[in-house]
Amino acid sequence: EMTSSLVGSEMCIRDRLGPRVTLDVSGNYNPWKFGDARWKHWLVQPEVRYWLCEKFNGHFFGLHAHYAEYNVGGIGFNETFRHNRYQGHLCGAGISYGYQWLIGKRWNLEATIGVGYARLWDRKYPIADCGEVLRTRSRNYFGPTKIGLSFIFFIK
Repeated sequence: EMTSSLVGSEMCIRDRLGPRVTLDVSGNYNPWKFGDARWKHWLVQPEVRYWLCEKFNGHFFGLHAHYAEYNVGGIGFNETFRHNRYQGHLCGAGISYGYQWLIGKRWNLEATIGVGYARLWDRKYPIADCGEVLRTRSRNYFGPTKIGLSFIFFIK
């Protein structure tokens, strides 16, 4: 069985690997740029899920990995983020918990949350047409790595 869902800029593909094990592959792409503000990124996040009762119904636990490239800045979260742009990539892994509800013959609703680790590498630039690199760094992140509410349509 295979299901897919398309929500905004997210695409998921799920496939059954065993009676209680499935593979979920999520991808995101955001090309947004508004003047100096930009929130551009792409992300892929594969996850192996173990279902406590039956696949695609009820509680599940997951183990996921993630990789992304980003170019963000010019947004008013704080003064530093408003006047600078950060361009780089990240990779990491995490664990998740979720629940799926059967809401129709071919429809499910899923809620999921995950925590984990990501290693980020980026360069900081001023908001300008031709800005020079202000600094290069790498850093570690521990915390939320996924959260979602999805409507799922089953393709059979």
